[in-house]
Amino acid sequence: SWNTANLVTGQVEVANKFAKGLKLELSGSSALNSAKRALRTKIDYQQDNLFARVNVDALSPAVTADVTVSREGALVGAEIAYDINSGAVTKTNSTLGYAGPDYLITLQGNNSLNLFQLAFYQRVTKSVEAGARAVYDYKNPEGGVSAELGTKYILDQDAYVKAKVDNAGRLGLSYTQLLRPGVKLSLAGLFDTARLQENTHKLGAALTFEA
Repeated sequence: SWNTANLVTGQVEVANKFAKGLKLELSGSSALNSAKRALRTKIDYQQDNLFARVNVDALSPAVTADVTVSREGALVGAEIAYDINSGAVTKTNSTLGYAGPDYLITLQGNNSLNLFQLAFYQRVTKSVEAGARAVYDYKNPEGGVSAELGTKYILDQDAYVKAKVDNAGRLGLSYTQLLRPGVKLSLAGLFDTARLQENTHKLGAALTFEA
């Protein structure tokens, strides 16, 4: 492809050629009016209970890899990034999770285990969903804990409302209505309940078209 910014990009992809579930991808880009260049290689491998990826940025150069293993609802995942020039690990993330018939719980350790996140989701009834999330920042023990609760109520097949509140007193509300097939209207607001008299609130609207 060649776009109006004079950026030329190309991509080659081979899937299931050398092994079932293995996909190889080579992509690159070059700006004709500058020295901006990019060259990346991506390897994906997927089986029933395994998904692994390796991304190599040849010009940085840097390597990012992640793997996820699941079995009978349980899930374990890890991600690592390595800078070849400095010889240092720049990112490590890990995840534990379990998916039940109508609920999901996950525990994530990010930023070299300096940031932890615990999340829970449950479908209470056919029309009610609920979730909660707590985050702890190890590097910021004072005020480093945040939490929020959220819920979704399905009014009918064309409309639903959402609400969430966090420990800072911010209340979020939204209403989504399907106007016609492929056209959806959303109205939302974020209100600071601790400063109701101040101009800190936000209102928004979105109109989405889908083919």
